[in-house]
Amino acid sequence: MNPRRLSYATSILIFLTLANSMYLNVKPVSGTTPTDLPTLNTWAPYGPMVKNLQLHYYASDTAEFNGFLAGNLDLTDWPLPAADYASVESNPDFQLSPLQGGFTIFGIYFNGASSRFTASKESPTSPANGPYWGCDWNMGTQFTLTEQTYVSKCGINMRQAFAHLIDRPRFAQNNRGRLGEALLPISDPSPLTLDPSGSNVTVQCSWDPLYPSALYPTCLGAYNFGDDPSGFPAKGSIDFCAAADHMITAGIATGKQAGTCVLTGVNPGVFAHPLRFVIRNLQPRLNLANGFINALNQLFGGQAANPSCFQIFCFYPVVFSDPPVSPIDDWDAFTYGYSLAGAYPVDLYTLYYSPFATNYCGGIQNGFPSNPSFVCNPTLDQHLKIVAQTIDVPTLRKEALAAFKVFGANAIDIPVYTEGVRTPALTSVAGLVNQLGVGYPNFYTLLNAHQNSGYTPSNPIYTFGGGDPTTLRYGQASPTTYLNIFNAQTAWEFNVLGEVYDTLFFSSPVQPGNVFCWMCNTFTQSIDSKGNEHFLVELRQNLRWQDGAVVDAKDVAFSLLSLRDLAYTAGYNLVGKLQSVNVLSNTTLDIVFNGQSINYPVFLEAFIIPRHLWECDLVAENDCAAGAAAVIAAGGKVSDYTNAGVNVPSSSRTDPSYDPLTSGTLIGSGPFLCRSIFPEDLGRIGTGCAKNNDGTRSSQSLGVDATITLQAYDRTGEPGNTDPFLQYMRSYNPAWATGTGTSAFSGQYQEFVWADQNKDAQVTISELASVGSCFNASGPTSSCSNTAYNYWLRSAFHPHSPTTISSEVAIVASHLDDTYIYPYSWNPPNLDQIIPYG
Repeated sequence: MNPRRLSYATSILIFLTLANSMYLNVKPVSGTTPTDLPTLNTWAPYGPMVKNLQLHYYASDTAEFNGFLAGNLDLTDWPLPAADYASVESNPDFQLSPLQGGFTIFGIYFNGASSRFTASKESPTSPANGPYWGCDWNMGTQFTLTEQTYVSKCGINMRQAFAHLIDRPRFAQNNRGRLGEALLPISDPSPLTLDPSGSNVTVQCSWDPLYPSALYPTCLGAYNFGDDPSGFPAKGSIDFCAAADHMITAGIATGKQAGTCVLTGVNPGVFAHPLRFVIRNLQPRLNLANGFINALNQLFGGQAANPSCFQIFCFYPVVFSDPPVSPIDDWDAFTYGYSLAGAYPVDLYTLYYSPFATNYCGGIQNGFPSNPSFVCNPTLDQHLKIVAQTIDVPTLRKEALAAFKVFGANAIDIPVYTEGVRTPALTSVAGLVNQLGVGYPNFYTLLNAHQNSGYTPSNPIYTFGGGDPTTLRYGQASPTTYLNIFNAQTAWEFNVLGEVYDTLFFSSPVQPGNVFCWMCNTFTQSIDSKGNEHFLVELRQNLRWQDGAVVDAKDVAFSLLSLRDLAYTAGYNLVGKLQSVNVLSNTTLDIVFNGQSINYPVFLEAFIIPRHLWECDLVAENDCAAGAAAVIAAGGKVSDYTNAGVNVPSSSRTDPSYDPLTSGTLIGSGPFLCRSIFPEDLGRIGTGCAKNNDGTRSSQSLGVDATITLQAYDRTGEPGNTDPFLQYMRSYNPAWATGTGTSAFSGQYQEFVWADQNKDAQVTISELASVGSCFNASGPTSSCSNTAYNYWLRSAFHPHSPTTISSEVAIVASHLDDTYIYPYSWNPPNLDQIIPYG
């Protein structure tokens, strides 16, 4: 899982993890026709643009949307049901993100070890049963490395027949998602969101050997020769007849009826052993299964499939479990659903690589294999392994498309649809960012959003901030339980934590594979002699925790190690992958992963937390022995912490009972901070920013109609402050270099742009030399030209000598080697839709 700043993409990933155990948390890419983002969808890597961010909690997404309609919100966090699209689009005070595929995939897959399709065995020594339908999909010896599945010609034809019984575009058009979302058709086993986005129509049509021919001269897409308005072909239709021809070629029947194409001469094993179809009793998966079963039974002219076990408790003892937990041969087909996250289709490796099909193809026995459909195809394996292990994007794209082609041509399963995403916001909100696969509720929107001063709402209740231009009101579709980073699990909990805590790396909202330094200036990747991938990271110089402490390399090391070991949700991507972290200096560290992967930069979009608030020997409890025991129990090593120069986390503070909001430790280095609004500790950082619906102080368990109000992290103007960096390291303030004291430093983006004299989006020695040549100059000199003097002079930083350049040199030096989107260029830009620099 990748809970970066919580967007809908991550939200739905975490939500599905908890609410539906049928979903595997892996990573994405795929589809047929991804929706392009709008040309004017610009984003800025700095902010925030408002002083306050208020999160309002509702009992459900419906209640949240009603709150939006009542004028109580500027932005919602959940996709809109398709039934509401028209009413929102018709209201000029509302705007709706374009329809695009999200991170889910749904379809039908099969049990490649079923007795219907092969000579099925429960163990190497048990008797074989089948193949009852008369066609063995597989070859080789089961429970050895020679076993290959989904490879025989008859099996391919049988599954191609199955695929012709679903018209994916029509099914998507006729149905709605679990929460009423629009559906979008897919043909590859991955969402529409990632890179590459899926096979094109020409490639899809090439999968079927029946096309082109005299009987089948047209092709609309994957196994779709004609339009089937119901979503399933009727008797005698072109796809119904194509399914019959494939079944005949497979040897399952000897002929077909003229006109209807209903099969004749059917192998009697079909009716003696109909498919055991496990169905998730939720729409539209129920409609998908029922429509497919009906079409299949019509094709065979009898009962070829039966629905089996609709409840969730059936799935793990049946579909997702194998010996020693449950039998292999206990199901035949299933309406699967996965939520995949990331930038590339790397996790197809987890789902379909042969060694992950328990020990059926010679792997290690696993009662809950990640490849539960027993896909053991050597050609597919070859491509998936490269996809999972390459760090070269062109190679990944080539191999992913090749894997899609093998998958599609062999009809290994039937991907059908992904849930579409559209999210509403007020038109009075400017700076909305439409993140790929997410829509408007994402970190960049919260960083960039502000009042649209050029728009006057038709209905005044839809004024930005409810009339308060300093506050962005953000709806939340569910309450919270934990704001403890080690125990937080749901989208709504991470929606808070993702604003308080920052991440080491981050990615473009429209190119999720383009990852760049966020809390760092540079990083260098290398592979060691053991094949492990290293990231040599140099942190930014202006990093401060919201309580004023300096963020250093040990904080990063502590965060990565402790989240890996003790935070299942926040550290999910690091488990089993992060090997070690070596601290080389206060700002430099070497992060080592096991092996190599194109996803490792994405995994470094990990939250960084203050070790002075979470490390066992730096807190009041000082419970290091218990913390060490917890690390060991989780499979971690205390020596990893010792080698990094840090200690293990506090056992007391990682415990679910520890509430950072009431304890005053909800403190990070992110764009927004928690500051008390209550008289007893007014202004205290890390506590008191949330209230219940009756106005009383709230704990981390934020209930219905509770609110939490976060303030933009900028403490430079506080009385007594002397630290110019006591602000978000990417803060935005056009009034930079005005005012008095440290408040004149408010606006780190503006300060960076000023320090970058040649405007190449990096501060180098040339800028330092230029300002240094003007040191102590009270006007142009032989070494300080008139242009340079006027450029560098900022009188607000030295009001007692307003015409003499002095502290400007130290300010530029404090940003030496700073970058903003390394390794990408900002001027000229090579990231899509990034706002112009400067």
